[in-house]
Amino acid sequence: MYFSKEKKLCLYEPPKTGTRTAQAFLRSVGWHFLAPDHGFPEDYLKAHPNLYNYKAFAFFRNPLDRFISLILFVKQHYSSNIKTKDKNIKDYSYEEFVNSFDVIKSHIPILSAAQSCWMTHPNTEVLNFDNYEAEIRRISGDYTNPVIIKNKSTDFGRSVVTQKVIDFVRQEYAADYALAKDRLGKEY
Repeated sequence: MYFSKEKKLCLYEPPKTGTRTAQAFLRSVGWHFLAPDHGFPEDYLKAHPNLYNYKAFAFFRNPLDRFISLILFVKQHYSSNIKTKDKNIKDYSYEEFVNSFDVIKSHIPILSAAQSCWMTHPNTEVLNFDNYEAEIRRISGDYTNPVIIKNKSTDFGRSVVTQKVIDFVRQEYAADYALAKDRLGKEY
């Protein structure tokens, strides 16, 4: 989580929503880091009750795009740590990833949690990932420093997005789809 004590603002960081980019940019404009990177709001609020006085923000990304980004990240960074029955996870198709998601999720619970888990701080403003640069500039108040995109996925591990994958994401992240409609007025 990043915060500005002076402005009484904080940014919660759902994984796979541009958090590395936000961290670099917010650090460059004087915001402070509070570990862990992707902690849930209720944990921060319990440890630091003064955060109740802060205006909170969190980016929200299309759940399917975020899920694909999660798959690519896991394939690139966790394939040797996650053991499944058959082949190495880096060689999985998206459908095979979906079929083994319970095992995979048990190894990366925070990374695979619904984005709505980061929208629990009272009055959290949901930021539109599709408008990333404008949103990060608006909350920081900085319109001059460069926003440098970090941690962009490569083509390594890409597969085909089938209807089975789409249906799985819709079911697994139903709360996120509802949140997008309620808070952003978007239907993905």
